[in-house]
Amino acid sequence: MATIEKRTRKDGTTAYRLKWRFGGGREGAQQSITYAEHDDAKSMKGAVEALRHHVYDTDPRVISFELVTGQKPTAYTAPTFGEVAEKYVTTRTRAKATTKDLYRRTLRNRAGALLARPVESITDDDVSALLSGITDAGQSSAMIYDLLRGVFRYAVVKTSLAVNPMNGVEPPKRRPRTVNFLSNTDAGLLLDACRALPNVGAALADVVDVILGTGLRISEALGLVAGDVHVDDVDRAWIDVEMQLSRATTGSPESRRVSLKTDASRRRIALDSATARVLARLVDGLAPDAPVFPHPVAGGWWGQGVFGKAFERARTAAKRAGMVKTPRVHDLRHTHAAWLLTDGVPLLAVSRRLGHESIGITADIYGHLLPEGDDAIRAVLINRRAALAPATVRRVHAVVPMDAVAA
Repeated sequence: MATIEKRTRKDGTTAYRLKWRFGGGREGAQQSITYAEHDDAKSMKGAVEALRHHVYDTDPRVISFELVTGQKPTAYTAPTFGEVAEKYVTTRTRAKATTKDLYRRTLRNRAGALLARPVESITDDDVSALLSGITDAGQSSAMIYDLLRGVFRYAVVKTSLAVNPMNGVEPPKRRPRTVNFLSNTDAGLLLDACRALPNVGAALADVVDVILGTGLRISEALGLVAGDVHVDDVDRAWIDVEMQLSRATTGSPESRRVSLKTDASRRRIALDSATARVLARLVDGLAPDAPVFPHPVAGGWWGQGVFGKAFERARTAAKRAGMVKTPRVHDLRHTHAAWLLTDGVPLLAVSRRLGHESIGITADIYGHLLPEGDDAIRAVLINRRAALAPATVRRVHAVVPMDAVAA
């Protein structure tokens, strides 16, 4: 129920604070508004209770006193899950616009059955059935689980939803990360298959070759412009990773190149001389803002979807030629990391080169490639302990009183 609290201001005047919880229950968000006159607070109290406490203190009808002065209280209508979800996504101030669009697509594609339903009508059984359907279809439900949890937490605070239906739902088991590392032989077969494709083969091989030599994400590679490449001296060359190519297939050329995944993704990558020569050939004569890897037929940005289809054709041909693994485009990046780690490059250096936000991410993905180090540990300890000065053993002689000796 709503209550009126009498308060004395610093200037000695009296004020009346009307308080209630949205929806009337303990779980509802606290609401309050202060009046100078007790009668005004009492009148608004009656209006709030007539709406069964389903009104916010920020409601214009409360602020303008419209609920009391002639406006008949309207029945409360619970917002739909879709309406609450949109407000939740909009309030994610730390998320980029592209990330928010991804959230909206995921909710629309994976939770479409819930969007039109009143948020208060959704139960834990509804959520469990939704997640089970996604998992049974062989797809990962981890992202939609996290989104649903966020939306319902928001609903508990901002609407009259009393109980979060996610409380009774266990998080889905995350599918193990599948990583393919190519051997030198497999990488060679893949490059040969790329070069053999008509029309796009040479350009496709260049992208694959550069990713194997740099560990770039495909979006970062396709988003490179000539100004990012510094190859005046191929023995001391590097690239600056500043932007990436959006997955969007429409929009102006300028809008296709967007911010990186994280701040850690902005980095400088040293090049070996072979990779530097490939890039030097590609950027020769290009304007600084020209794509390093334009579409070989149509020109302009080479979209990830179109690139991926060409890569699949080359992969199929490489498999027929004897390639053992079945790599995705991203496995070229994994292969680069595996080559470095198995040849002794420190984990931290590899993590920074890949643009990981923390070394823990790198260790989780590639930790099994690191040598155990037991022999090295033994050798270090043997040498350290051998260098320790031997402990001096002192004999302590007991002092015997003379009278005891005489006795």
